[in-house]
Amino acid sequence: MFVDIEDIDCDGLRLTLVGTRIVTPEALDEIDAIMAELAPDVVVLDYDETRWRWLSVLSGESEVDLVQVIRSGQMAELNARLAMGVLQKSLAPRTGVSEDAEFVRAHAAAVAAGAQVVFGRRPVDIEGLRAWRRCTVGGRVGFALSLLKGSLRRTQLDPDSVDVDRFDMASSLAAGIDRAADAAPVLFDEAAVWLGDVVRGTSQERVVVFTRSSSFEALSAAIAASTPATGLDVVPDKTLFSRVVPWAFTGLIIAAFILGFVFADPEKMQQAMLAWFVSNMSFAALGALLALAHPVTIIATSMSAPFVSLNPAIGAGMVGALVQAFVAPPT
Repeated sequence: MFVDIEDIDCDGLRLTLVGTRIVTPEALDEIDAIMAELAPDVVVLDYDETRWRWLSVLSGESEVDLVQVIRSGQMAELNARLAMGVLQKSLAPRTGVSEDAEFVRAHAAAVAAGAQVVFGRRPVDIEGLRAWRRCTVGGRVGFALSLLKGSLRRTQLDPDSVDVDRFDMASSLAAGIDRAADAAPVLFDEAAVWLGDVVRGTSQERVVVFTRSSSFEALSAAIAASTPATGLDVVPDKTLFSRVVPWAFTGLIIAAFILGFVFADPEKMQQAMLAWFVSNMSFAALGALLALAHPVTIIATSMSAPFVSLNPAIGAGMVGALVQAFVAPPT
């Protein structure tokens, strides 16, 4: 069995948890058969509407206008969606199917069964920002490095290496929590509370919750605890530390140059400034060139590097990416 099923009695509400253990073409067929057999009134997906909007784009079924995405302020959504995709790879390994194919199939099977479909997760950008801002500085660095490492891993498993019966869901969940680091309480515990609150709010008699098998235990506990999800969609404000540090760093560098001209040898300070500009501009241009950027992007990246390097919150690559999106957007 690639798909697990668990029945729960919650104050007279008949709940059935359906979760994928490993996502394969056979698992998708099992989802169809299970949904047809259960004939639910409501199917609650452990998925959010924001990610659902990006599915066709990220699967290549439709084109994306990156410039329009930037202008409409949707970059936070897209970045959070991509990061969540990396994290979810450790929760339900897949072979032979596209990312989130199990939720697409569950949605289609629910519609075919005449069930109402409810998205039971917070918008991914809200969840991502809430997780990010609750992390310490060290936690943010660890989370970012973990996501970078995860993005370089293979997204597909070798079918011959998959042993469904021996697949350890506890290890799968532990891997996801470890990758999320300080963000884990938001991405796992809070997510279970939110989903449980949505499930308890359904008024129909026959409810199916579609998630991943590794989430069964946390979701069952959240449903039983009846903990309200009040405030879990509020994004914390930036801390004073995160607001001040980038500008303090900028101020220190500028002050160092000014003091150098006032109290030190002006000629040496001119040499230091020249070294600052040459090193920043040359290496930024080299990086853009290695990325096969448009000539205008290479120039913009190089010219901006000495100035944006004064602020650790901004990188020359950000400037280059923005220019590239306008002059030669990727397909």
